[in-house]
Amino acid sequence: MLLYTILLACIAIFFYREGKLLVKMSSRLLPDFNKEPSVAKNAAHQLFLISICAAISAAIMLFSFIYRQITHTASPNLGIALSFLVYGFGIILGMYRCYKLKKELSS
Repeated sequence: MLLYTILLACIAIFFYREGKLLVKMSSRLLPDFNKEPSVAKNAAHQLFLISICAAISAAIMLFSFIYRQITHTASPNLGIALSFLVYGFGIILGMYRCYKLKKELSS
């Protein structure tokens, strides 16, 4: 649980920083979106969505971990499931929207 929380925090930080670089149009990892300011801003918004969902998921998982440590019981299944759903929803939605942006740039 703690490893998952740390991993999601790192993912959130990575996507947040990459989104900031996209707004400045200086991203080295996503150079396709650096061509137009409006496309870069839209892609940065999608990366920010992924970052927020990863951070929320990490917070929920951390809360579940702390709850388990305090009460000495099993972790709440609802918290763990909610954590996975929030991150899964955010990454799928954000990546799909980035895919649509990339497809629009190609045509």
